[in-house]
Amino acid sequence: MKIEYDKYKTENDALIKKNKDLEAENEKVNTEIQLTIQKIDINALLKNIDIEDMRIIAQNNKQMSSVLNQLIHKWE
Repeated sequence: MKIEYDKYKTENDALIKKNKDLEAENEKVNTEIQLTIQKIDINALLKNIDIEDMRIIAQNNKQMSSVLNQLIHKWE
């Protein structure tokens, strides 16, 4: 009976250690999954941005900068 108890105690201790290791690994994997989900969400948002609109906005910004530079040079 004492031998069985020692055997089960040893097995239980080993399983407790393995369980702790697996829980730590699960935590790490869950973190990686959350990061991947965030990346997917960001990519989905980026797909919704219209490239043509961005080109027009960039062109307008360039024109506005040019006009401001011309005004600054006139004042000098």
